[in-house]
Amino acid sequence: VGGNVGTTGIRFGDTDDHGIGSLLYNHSDNSMRLNTSSGEKVRIKSDGNVGIGTTSPSTLLDVYSTASSSLRVDSKSLTQGGCIILKDTDGVGYTKIVASDGVLTASIATSPSTCQ
Repeated sequence: VGGNVGTTGIRFGDTDDHGIGSLLYNHSDNSMRLNTSSGEKVRIKSDGNVGIGTTSPSTLLDVYSTASSSLRVDSKSLTQGGCIILKDTDGVGYTKIVASDGVLTASIATSPSTCQ
């Protein structure tokens, strides 16, 4: 148990580096931080926003990378590639985007479906 300020957590290390990884809770801003290779990789802010590669996530899931590919959706299915289902802004419809055999297909539905 920690005070209202400061950081508490669990640290992981080895004989070469005693602080190589950690799971930390920052009491000042009520955020949870996951560190690997001595650097922060994931942050969960007090509002529930999750950042991967960013310390200031501004959306529910905020992924940042300087690499050319920052998000990968994959499938082990032999009949379907990666799939993403997005809820439309009207709150009623859904858009399903599927990548298969180099072709990107989008379809619209009125109820959420699975990527099957």
